[in-house]
This record gives sequence, structure tokens and C-alpha cells, in this order.
Amino acid sequence: MARMRRATFSLEPVLRREQRRAAAGWLASALTVCLLLSTIAARAQDPGDLDALSKQARGLQHAGKLEEARTVGERVLALAEDRYGNDDPRVATALDFLGDVVHGQDPRAFRQVQTLYFRALHIREKALGPDHHDVGIPINDLAGLYSDQGRYSDAEPLYKRALAITEKSSCH
Repeated sequence: MARMRRATFSLEPVLRREQRRAAAGWLASALTVCLLLSTIAARAQDPGDLDALSKQARGLQHAGKLEEARTVGERVLALAEDRYGNDDPRVATALDFLGDVVHGQDPRAFRQVQTLYFRALHIREKALGPDHHDVGIPINDLAGLYSDQGRYSDAEPLYKRALAITEKSSCH
């Protein structure tokens, strides 16, 4: 009987060891899954993801959080310039957005907003041609900026040009 008890006791450490190995295997699998999920989540929030940052900036703008939208918009602009160069239409899109946000924050920041819109216009005209429908965006933005200042004689030809571009591009 004593011998049998020893056999039972001698199996107990082996069973515990096997249970620990099984638990360690399960834990390793669980950690692998957690690591994979955190990597996926990190990619979704990667500060270098222009699309995600642009959406975040637009959401902040629509929520009226213009200071935060401006900060994220400036990051989008910097990343777009680093990634695509200074003359890419995606940079122009970031400039348009930033101009809208700055103008919303401070309607008196005319020169800064005008500079952003002019740069966006120049990039789009150079990259896409003067009659491309995307060229109408900064032209219309500039016209609105002039109109907000009561500079209707400056705004009118820009509105007419933006309308002509829109009409021409919608006919094709």
C-alpha cells in the first residue's frame, strides 16, 4: 500500500508539470492573439496614416473643435509633403482643409488663409491643368474669402471661373 501511495505521489508532479505546460501553451497562444490585435489597432491609429488622420481632422472640424482640427490638419499637411512632395494634389487637399479651418478659427487671418488657398490653387493648376474640376475648389475658396471681406469685385471673377470649370467638367 505504501508503494502505491508513492506511485500516486510520484505522478502528481508529472501531472502538475503537464498542466503547467498546457497552461503555458494556452497563455502563449493568448498572448499571440493579443499582440496581433494590438498591432491591428495600432495600424488603424498609425500617425502616418493620412486617410485616417484626414478623417479625424474633418470630424474634429465638424464637431467645432477647430484648434484640434488645425493641429491634426497641420500633421496631415506635413505628412503629405514628406510622402508625396510639395507639388502633389494631395498636398493641395490638405492646404484647402487647413485654410478652411484657419478661416473658421479666425476670419481675420486673411493673409494666412489666402496663402494656403493660393498654394493649393497653384499645385492643382500645375498638376492637373487649369480646367480640371479640382482646380475649382481653391478658386471657389478664394472667392468666398474675398466675399467674406466685402471684396465682391475680387470675388466675382473667381466665382465665375469656378462655375465655368464646374460646368465644363460636368459636360464631359
